[in-house]
Amino acid sequence: MGHPWHGLPWTMGGEIVGTNGMSFVEKPPYFGCPSGRMGLLSSMYTDSRYRRRGIAKELLRKVVDEARAYGCGAVQITLPTWA
Repeated sequence: MGHPWHGLPWTMGGEIVGTNGMSFVEKPPYFGCPSGRMGLLSSMYTDSRYRRRGIAKELLRKVVDEARAYGCGAVQITLPTWA
């Protein structure tokens, strides 16, 4: 399967105002993820001028839908060490 990456931009008026990124990985199956396929959400950003409008919520919904379509049984959120 490799380690494909998927990102979704959110645009308003031709300007990208939000985005996210998810890597897809395959690990040995376990009880919580019988397929062994997982999505690793590694980035999520909304321009501060456009926050509190549901953009991040919609981006998260879309990328989780993509993970389901890819056969992922779980999605994990990763945090940078500086967060």
